[in-house]
Amino acid sequence: MVGRGLVLALAPLAFAGGLAFHPMHTSSAELVLDRQLAVITVRIFADDFKTLGGADAERAAHACAGISIRSRESGTVPLRVSAIRRVADVVELTLTGPLPAGLTGAELRNEILFDRYHDEVNIVRIHDGQHTSMLLFTPGSGARRIR
Repeated sequence: MVGRGLVLALAPLAFAGGLAFHPMHTSSAELVLDRQLAVITVRIFADDFKTLGGADAERAAHACAGISIRSRESGTVPLRVSAIRRVADVVELTLTGPLPAGLTGAELRNEILFDRYHDEVNIVRIHDGQHTSMLLFTPGSGARRIR
């Protein structure tokens, strides 16, 4: 997982100069276009997911309110949480929504957990069957054009 690798790579820096360890808050996601359906799989550390309170469905709704796709032709894509899975210390959320115009010209916003952590970093891998790209989101970065 990209997020875990990033945390492990940066962990030694937290101890440099006698600083106390503070984990980096991060999520990773993959956006895949499957015909005319956007499928987003978001991975969040389970301990960060727990801070959202409530049952898993409420936590997932809160987290996923921070992610959106805006199509150049049809506006905001209605995304729905279609699955919630726990895999070791990670929670995977799957969101789906219609995207008939494809990814070209669309914008993605990923502000998951920005309301909780000022140091949150969100990474999204995007794949449409022909092209693969990655976007990095930090607080204040706003929506980004996919391509």
